[in-house]
Amino acid sequence: MTSLFKKYFKIYGRALTLLLSLSFTYANAESPKDELIEKGEYLSILGDCMACHTASNDKPYAGGLEFKMPMGTIVASNITPSKQYGIGNWSKEDFSKAVKKGIRPDGSHLYPAMPYTAFAIINEEDITALYHYFMKGVTPIDEALPITTQLTFPFNLPGIMPIWNLLFTQDSNLTYDLSLTESQNRGKYLVDGLTHCSTCHTPRNQFMAEDYQQYLGGGIADGWHAPNITSDKISGIGGWSQEELFTYLKTGRAFGKSSAAGPMADAIDYSFQHLKDEDLTAIVEYLQTIPPIANPEQKLPAYQYSNQETITWSDFEQYPPHDNQSSFYRDDTTIDGALLYNAACATCHGIQGEGALDQSIPSLTQNSTVGRVDRTNLVLTILEGVHRKPTLNESITLMPAFSLEETEIFSWLSDEQIAAVTNYVTEHFGDGETTLSGVDIEIIKAGGNTPFLVKHASVIAMLGFIAGILIIAIIGRFIFRRCSKRSS
Repeated sequence: MTSLFKKYFKIYGRALTLLLSLSFTYANAESPKDELIEKGEYLSILGDCMACHTASNDKPYAGGLEFKMPMGTIVASNITPSKQYGIGNWSKEDFSKAVKKGIRPDGSHLYPAMPYTAFAIINEEDITALYHYFMKGVTPIDEALPITTQLTFPFNLPGIMPIWNLLFTQDSNLTYDLSLTESQNRGKYLVDGLTHCSTCHTPRNQFMAEDYQQYLGGGIADGWHAPNITSDKISGIGGWSQEELFTYLKTGRAFGKSSAAGPMADAIDYSFQHLKDEDLTAIVEYLQTIPPIANPEQKLPAYQYSNQETITWSDFEQYPPHDNQSSFYRDDTTIDGALLYNAACATCHGIQGEGALDQSIPSLTQNSTVGRVDRTNLVLTILEGVHRKPTLNESITLMPAFSLEETEIFSWLSDEQIAAVTNYVTEHFGDGETTLSGVDIEIIKAGGNTPFLVKHASVIAMLGFIAGILIIAIIGRFIFRRCSKRSS
């Protein structure tokens, strides 16, 4: 029995050792793969892929989100590993070409709403991690998009984007800058690449390409003004401390400076608040090295306006004490900014624009959105409201919308009324100027002034077509005459 027991114990021991060895080997083999997927997921957050490619929270990365552009509507594609509707059949090389060059496996071109002009500098190691995450870490959504991209002529022509890319895309090689620290170089890689700050914060020329001479000097994002984030002390972020910039990116607000709304609020909700502290620090440190670009129209830092004038509200009060907002109690037609402010804004922001004591409702004085000479973001905040998800350290942020198209819980205001209340806010809490009319509100609602390329695209295309025909005719005639001379 003793011998049999020893034999059994020996066999069992070996089997157990082999099992443990296999488990250990398997764990080691799986560990790098999991780490790669985890890294790819973090990189996708850096790239804010979720914000653009998700129309419904229960279908992440399934696409369908519409982007209203001056040349039509671009619809984000399904980037889940669905083999029928997503990118499930793409190789890593296909994925890299689409992300970095804007070219799909079938040879068709993406539009720069996909920031491939910035993603071009993503290194091979990060592309590999992103590819593994989207192929193995994302759930496939096997659904066709309900709508497709619809662009106006001539932007719907297949040969447009290769020409635009040839003319306006820049060198994709990112070199290590010896004048910067290790952290600042990391920040440069993130700002110019995955977080693609330049695509929003750099102004675009008349052909809708980034004007790199004005790098980060202020641009447009989905109709909103993307502020100057160069180191200029008046027009840019030169007066912000490193801690204020870090806090703003982490939470969406920096007391006495600004609160995020519009596309920047989305960027914080989906991306910046989830970044590692060392990456946020790197981004901040790099931004503080950007050469200043001044806007001569901005006389003081936008956050520095602090009107201390006391407003005697009884001069404007026209409502009963219970301040019912129904049409029975209010004048729907008034364009008196003071009355409109009292009815729509003062309850939360205070009669003097002082905001809440804890600034959970921001003050309108010392507020960049109010003090900035470009009124676009102030107007859009009133029109569309603010709807921000809770960040890691802050509760949900809500401000009702006041436009006819957006409002759900409040009486809407006409364009003239929006202009009046905006002028009241800037006059009393900002730079003291009243610059807007109802026509300006209409232009801002439409996404701003139409770029030259979009406004004249049809004429340019027709002239190009006619010029092409003439050139072909001239060449044909030249060849015919030479052949005729030789034959004679």
